[in-house]
Amino acid sequence: MAKKIQKNINIDHMVMNFTQLSAALVSFILGSTLLVLLANLFFPKMIVLGHHLLSPVAGAFYAMTVVSFIAVGVMPVVEYLANQKNINLTSTHWLLLYWVVNTGSVWLVGRFAGIVGMGITSWVVAVVLGLALDLVQGALMNHVVSKVKIG
Repeated sequence: MAKKIQKNINIDHMVMNFTQLSAALVSFILGSTLLVLLANLFFPKMIVLGHHLLSPVAGAFYAMTVVSFIAVGVMPVVEYLANQKNINLTSTHWLLLYWVVNTGSVWLVGRFAGIVGMGITSWVVAVVLGLALDLVQGALMNHVVSKVKIG
């Protein structure tokens, strides 16, 4: 049975390798943290960072680390499913997909504000912040991760 499963899974046509996923994770964490710190600076009543044990910077870092792990974890799964179904994903598909993923992960992180260190006031903030994260992550994918060589 194990041999049959190994024959069906072909990793050769996966688009991103481990090095690119690692570069995406690091760049997403740093870029997202900066974005959330700026958002907190301009909208402090809508995005609350930190708590009695975490500074605002640490809260932003921890929260965006969770969001970035979710975002990077979705990439290989979506690529694998798209390859299995012979679907060619365009930039628009990725934009919409990551808007949903980022919105959901920001909302989820906001529900655990006492643990993670970032709280949001409503789901509208999650939608807007998800879109902003989507645009930042798209720019990072184009300018940072695309520079990492495969192999």
